[in-house]
Amino acid sequence: MSNYLEICKRRFPSHCVGGNGRFAVYSPAAGPMSKILLFDSYTEAARQIVDPRYAQVVDLGVDGEALLAKIPDRHYERERR
Repeated sequence: MSNYLEICKRRFPSHCVGGNGRFAVYSPAAGPMSKILLFDSYTEAARQIVDPRYAQVVDLGVDGEALLAKIPDRHYERERR
C-alpha cells in the first residue's frame, strides 16, 4: 500500500497537503502556496471542484515516468517499426 500523502508532498513540495487518499484536487492557478486535498475516490474528488478551469484531479497512483518510458520514440529508427 502506498502512502499517498508522502507521494503528494514529494510531487508538490511547496504546497500544503491535507487529507488521505489516492486522488488529489490540485489548482495550479492558485500558485505555489495553494492547498491540495486528497480523496479516496475520483468521483469524491471531482465533486469538490466548483470550476474545472481552475482545478484538476491528479491520480497519485499513476507513475508518470514509468508511462513515459513505455512510449516509443518515433524518431528512433528501431522503435518506429
